[in-house]
Amino acid sequence: MKQHSHCNLCNLWFPDEKIYSEHLIRHPQCKYCKKVFGRLEREILKHHVYRSHYCLLCDRYFYPLEEHLKKDHPYSEKIKAGFLNEKIHSKFKDDCLKLLRCKVCEKQLYSIEGLDSHTQVKHDTHCKVNLNSSLLEYLGMTKI
Repeated sequence: MKQHSHCNLCNLWFPDEKIYSEHLIRHPQCKYCKKVFGRLEREILKHHVYRSHYCLLCDRYFYPLEEHLKKDHPYSEKIKAGFLNEKIHSKFKDDCLKLLRCKVCEKQLYSIEGLDSHTQVKHDTHCKVNLNSSLLEYLGMTKI
């Protein structure tokens, strides 16, 4: 008998497509993207659904999640993150700019390097900016 179909998940061969299709139904499958998992991978499926389809911002599941984030939430390509609404996104950007304002003379700078250079030349000191990684990525910078 000629074997036609092979299940890569459990390494079994099937004589025809119908039997193979019936076999595949037994494997757990993501209800959003239809990705199929091995029979013993139900926990992996749960993690997949949460990581790949759950929007933390609105507490719902989507496929594709990236499309939802870009369409329904202000999205930053720089840090690959969505914001609940434009007000929060705007506040995040404003907070970034506040961190780059000279504490001595209030001059607005637009990079850590520029702020550090300004404070050295104008005020004979170094800037002390403590940024988390999201802010650093948003500003396109590295920590001094």
